[in-house]
Amino acid sequence: MSSSPHLQGPEVTVATDLGYQEFLENHLRPRQPVVLKGAMKSIPAGGWTPESLKERFADKHFRIDGEDVRFGDFVDRVVNATPDNPPPYLRNVGVEAEFPELIPDLEPGLPYTQSNWRFSKYLPEWWFRSKTTFCQFFFTGPGRGFPFMHVDYPPMHTFSALSYGKKEWVLFGPDQTPFVYAGSKDGWEMVSAVDNPFDPDLETYPKFAKARGTVVMQEAGDVIFVPSGWWHTTRSHTPTIAVAWDHLSASSWKPFVTHKLRSEAFTRKNPAYRAAVTAYLGLVGMGLKARESFTAGEGRAGRIV
Repeated sequence: MSSSPHLQGPEVTVATDLGYQEFLENHLRPRQPVVLKGAMKSIPAGGWTPESLKERFADKHFRIDGEDVRFGDFVDRVVNATPDNPPPYLRNVGVEAEFPELIPDLEPGLPYTQSNWRFSKYLPEWWFRSKTTFCQFFFTGPGRGFPFMHVDYPPMHTFSALSYGKKEWVLFGPDQTPFVYAGSKDGWEMVSAVDNPFDPDLETYPKFAKARGTVVMQEAGDVIFVPSGWWHTTRSHTPTIAVAWDHLSASSWKPFVTHKLRSEAFTRKNPAYRAAVTAYLGLVGMGLKARESFTAGEGRAGRIV
């Protein structure tokens, strides 16, 4: 636990071999984060390294931080980076679009991701197009972190799995929103203006001194469950390779639907259409909730991509 007052919030649970039923009751339903120690080691993606990915994708090109970069050269920069000379950050890259060869490495998934409504045939696919993808790839090195603290939108849970390295997270619950200087930025709906939540400038952001967050360390093989509505950001201590995916369930259904029904695209529709869709989603939600309750605890791996 950090000695900084603003990072003395409730501790995040760190659990090894957590059963699905316990995860459901103590974390998924009440929307409480947890570090699932070693949970990724059961799938091939848990063995990714900078060298193994370089061997597979050396000549692939990406636009990283506004620069056209060959993946092999990028890996070299990451491996040789220092906190004083940080590398670029390859982030929010769609696995399906850019790394389809990695999909078999992510199967069969994890038991914690079962009952992901994100894949339901009853939900309109266009609702998810505002996200880059529902499975995203991240790769950077020491001295780099996500550019800003944020809440993921549209409101869904996030599982972030670290294949390689060591990464530090800071998490603030939804009840801390009044203190984090929330706003929008670069197309992101909920972004904190505080430049560095790990070591904030409290003269510039005095309300942030009242915020109570928690710092947790993620190591290779760990999966972090970040519930819908939680503020978070990261910083890497070593080269880090991660994949993250969205998860929609009963506990994130209401904020997700509310967000969609209030969207500009939906509110432009005529009243009869809006009423019909609202009623339909009410029925879908009840059906999916009943199915989730019926199948909970069966221990089936949930499909990641």
